[in-house]
Amino acid sequence: MNLLTKKLFNYLGLAVLSALFIFSCQQSEESLFIGDPDFNDTVKTESINLSITQYWADSVRSSLRYNYQTGQFIDLEGIGKMTAKAYFQPQYPIKLVDSLINSSSSLDSLTINFLRSDILGVEDAGFQQRLTLHQLNDTLENRDYYTFQSASYNSEILASGYQPGKKDGAVDTLYMKVDESFAEDFILALKTQDFQDQRDFNNFFKGLALISDENSKFIYSYQYNSYMTLHFSSEVPGLETKEFKINFFFNSSTQDVNGNTGNYNTNFTNLDHDFTGSPLDGLTRGGEIKPRGGYFVGQNGTGLVPRINYQNVIERLKEIKGGFIVNNISLILNTERLARGMTSPESCYMPYANSRNRVVQIDSVIQSIQTPSPSIPIGGSSSPYTIMYDKSLQDYSPLNLTAYSQAVVDNADFINRTERIPAEFFIQPQFPTVGNFNQESNNLNFFQGNEQNTSVEVYYVEVLEDSE
Repeated sequence: MNLLTKKLFNYLGLAVLSALFIFSCQQSEESLFIGDPDFNDTVKTESINLSITQYWADSVRSSLRYNYQTGQFIDLEGIGKMTAKAYFQPQYPIKLVDSLINSSSSLDSLTINFLRSDILGVEDAGFQQRLTLHQLNDTLENRDYYTFQSASYNSEILASGYQPGKKDGAVDTLYMKVDESFAEDFILALKTQDFQDQRDFNNFFKGLALISDENSKFIYSYQYNSYMTLHFSSEVPGLETKEFKINFFFNSSTQDVNGNTGNYNTNFTNLDHDFTGSPLDGLTRGGEIKPRGGYFVGQNGTGLVPRINYQNVIERLKEIKGGFIVNNISLILNTERLARGMTSPESCYMPYANSRNRVVQIDSVIQSIQTPSPSIPIGGSSSPYTIMYDKSLQDYSPLNLTAYSQAVVDNADFINRTERIPAEFFIQPQFPTVGNFNQESNNLNFFQGNEQNTSVEVYYVEVLEDSE
């Protein structure tokens, strides 16, 4: 039993063999699935290949995520050369500073703990990757930031540290000690300047950049709640001099200490790709190509998604309608990681694509296969239909596209709209959600597939002619 047969058998079980009807006989005669209830119980199978192109979205938000990335990863068989740079601002804990910092305060040290959440690359336990910390030249603005944007930073190194090329989580924290002269200036400012809120603090402490050496082999993801710690001593009234510490967290905030709303401190990641020498050579941001060798990529957080043209499937289904009843139509996505040690996204969803390479939105709601109202309720699902990664199969489970196919064949439209349901869609990796508030985590995981191994499997039975 080959992998494709095994995947379909696990997915369909006995449903196909029992030839269940999808729609009732009261439907229009133009319906693909209608037929005489007397049918041959011999199931026919047909595999239809898809037309697939590679698209790279021009703007993907990278600010206010659960994590941020830095480093470099080279994969000439897949996504080419990818680089990441992280920018972030510390939160200003005004109450702690006001209560513990005074004219007697003296510096012990200023340290930083970056909490690692993920790593992209082929494991190399003996490799040590150097990361350096720099101060931003300008404070970050109160707005969204996107993967194509960057921030300028001072070349002077404030701190540095090393990360191993291990994925087992044994080393999950990057510790750095900040340059002492910078730390002295920092505590002096806290003692002598009256920072009223986060904005005042940002004008002094503009933010930080975490940068990786050019010979990097990995991209590291760090949690947004990583932090900088000021260790110091202060005289407390009625007590002797006492040691204290204050944490300045890097997690983004949409509200300052006075209750004013806005992105008062933020983090974001600049992500760039050089596809030279890879199957995606020639792809530009906002562009679409037919990738070399039929290879395509779907990556979390970068806007790299395959675009599926479903029209040839629809035309073939129209050819076989009338004399057959279709029981099941399944998308088969066979991925190829080429033994590179990559981790695939856990789930993907399928937003509809319009002629301008944009996802279809109605009333600001992204419309996708099995999306509820205001789209037509095909399948009756209350959420976007997802294709899930099956760890036992080490690949994605087949996805039932029967109801979607019916809607496109029937030329159905969105409820109360003139726009028809498209016969094109993206396969978009979903952001995993983490934390107490289900923040979106960008782990940069990706899948790679090939057009030749991606197909739609159609199961149908022949309708018997009336004997009368």
